[in-house]
Amino acid sequence: MREVRALQAELAKRRVDSSPRLEQLSEETRWQIPTLLDDCLAYPQRIPYVRELDGIRRFLRCHLCAKAERPPDAKLFWFCETCMRRVLDAVQQLAPIPGIIVFRTYNVECRCAHADADTVLAGEGQFYVDEVYGVCERCIYDEIERRRVANHQRIGKDRSAKEASD
Repeated sequence: MREVRALQAELAKRRVDSSPRLEQLSEETRWQIPTLLDDCLAYPQRIPYVRELDGIRRFLRCHLCAKAERPPDAKLFWFCETCMRRVLDAVQQLAPIPGIIVFRTYNVECRCAHADADTVLAGEGQFYVDEVYGVCERCIYDEIERRRVANHQRIGKDRSAKEASD
């Protein structure tokens, strides 16, 4: 970040307009380079992430639908809120969805601590893995609730910070 700030300061001192090159770089990479630069310059108030042309931060893109972002602190699955609800519904309805397998297992190492051999589990099914691992309805619900509370707290902190700066 120091290097980015130093380079930007030098460009400003020399009165160089880098925006045409940044726009060209955005077209070449299909990333929002000016936004990335702004985030780098605003660090640590904003964490810089590469945003793709649709505005979704690449690292946070939902691994299930690829149309929304997951929270940075996602634990169970790297899915957005909507997809987490879809996973919960899949377990409750005993119906797999594309990218998610629904199963039961006798293998203790393949299930969460809450589960037994009769518990319905959900696991990622879009990638080939040597060992399937699943979590139960309670784990999924707890993750949804944890995210909701964390988001609520984050919004409260953002409001407090904004009020303090005003």
